[in-house]
Amino acid sequence: YDEGAGRWWEKQSDSFSLLASYEAKKRESKSFSSYTSSIQKGLYSYVSGENESNISSYSKVRAQYASLLNSLVDKYGSKEGAIRDIGLLFAMLPPVYQPTEQLLKLDKGVITQT
Repeated sequence: YDEGAGRWWEKQSDSFSLLASYEAKKRESKSFSSYTSSIQKGLYSYVSGENESNISSYSKVRAQYASLLNSLVDKYGSKEGAIRDIGLLFAMLPPVYQPTEQLLKLDKGVITQT
């Protein structure tokens, strides 16, 4: 459902195809770390908005992430693999920010099927 991210990841993997297996895995790991860091920063920017005053408490931040999670599930939840990917997205957040109540409500059957 996220064709742009899929194409980006395929290009990353292809760019390492001529490397030795160990070196390719090492670079893919580094690339994935950068990718997840970018996602975390993007989510943080979304929640904090223009200034830091929007993130004055962990519970407010969790509530904002919970709202975003629900919005993404409503918008993309019917697409194959989306529930799993959305769950993974929010599981990458630092534990104090994770909307655990909403994550636990995700349909485990849908997650394991994809």
